[in-house]
Amino acid sequence: MALKQGTIIKVNFNPQLGHKQAGYRLAMVISNSFFNKLSNLVMVVPITNTDRNYPTRVDLGSYGIKTAGYVICEQARTIDLTARDYRVVEEVPEELINKVLQNVSALISKDD
Repeated sequence: MALKQGTIIKVNFNPQLGHKQAGYRLAMVISNSFFNKLSNLVMVVPITNTDRNYPTRVDLGSYGIKTAGYVICEQARTIDLTARDYRVVEEVPEELINKVLQNVSALISKDD
């Protein structure tokens, strides 16, 4: 089953190196359904409970969903779902998807 953009999953991020989130973590799928259907790969951004007050992070508190925390837009990564345990938690509203994609896009936009 291909995951939809905006799906929150709980996924095993191990193994990881450096500053990236590790272990079983919540993450939001940001790749679009077209990409997700092509393979077992999805692009995700992890979710943390720690507020580091980074301008690229998105607070989930005002979107009316069960999941609490902060989306770590600066740690977007592609994962292979066949190589990791995961389960679907919930779908998020379009306004949240748009905000997260806007923040990720700002991080990879062309320099002036």
